[in-house]
Amino acid sequence: MPKVTEDYIENKKKAIIDAAYEVCRSKPLTSVEMKDIIEKTGFSHGVIYRYYQNLDEVLLDILLRINQSNNLNERFLRLTHEEEEWKAVIRQTCKMLSDMIVSAGTDTLKIAAYADTFAVSDPERVLKISERLNKKAINPIISLEALMNEYLKEIIEKESLQPTLSLDNIMQFMSASARGIQTDYLLSESFGSENYKNRYNPEDMFSCLAESLIIMLGGTGK
Repeated sequence: MPKVTEDYIENKKKAIIDAAYEVCRSKPLTSVEMKDIIEKTGFSHGVIYRYYQNLDEVLLDILLRINQSNNLNERFLRLTHEEEEWKAVIRQTCKMLSDMIVSAGTDTLKIAAYADTFAVSDPERVLKISERLNKKAINPIISLEALMNEYLKEIIEKESLQPTLSLDNIMQFMSASARGIQTDYLLSESFGSENYKNRYNPEDMFSCLAESLIIMLGGTGK
């Protein structure tokens, strides 16, 4: 029997994840079954289960691929070292988030939306997947929020700012707003009607979010 190389294994797993990605973008995660992925790959049951013991392991690798597709943390850290004006950092960070949503494409955003529904319907199962995911790669959005939280703590003290709300509340507002913009953009892009398509411009929405954050932190907007 010929020796199975690492490249061979990685190529097989990639083919499985590619097929699973196609399945997951076309139906809610709560409805996805292992047989759907098996049918999509054209592989036998034995081949699939040689690389993945169950559906959750497949979903884990899909989420891992999505999480590793951007470098938000590196870009934010570079931004904070290169830009001295804190308002500019907030504006450029929001622009980064806008660019990320648009570049991700509706297929990836659909999977993210399906993941939210999955979390509501089966929170214990999703929590286990999330815990395993965070051991391999921390969610870039969560990691970015943590970095931004530490940065803003320093800025509030350094600039003697007087935020209108606690920093925790401001960060929660940012997180909820970003998720809402992402959802509205996905919905507007998914509708075929011209009345809805292109209705939401993420860059404009994130620009509004940036100015809101600046005001909440005690600064003045544009």
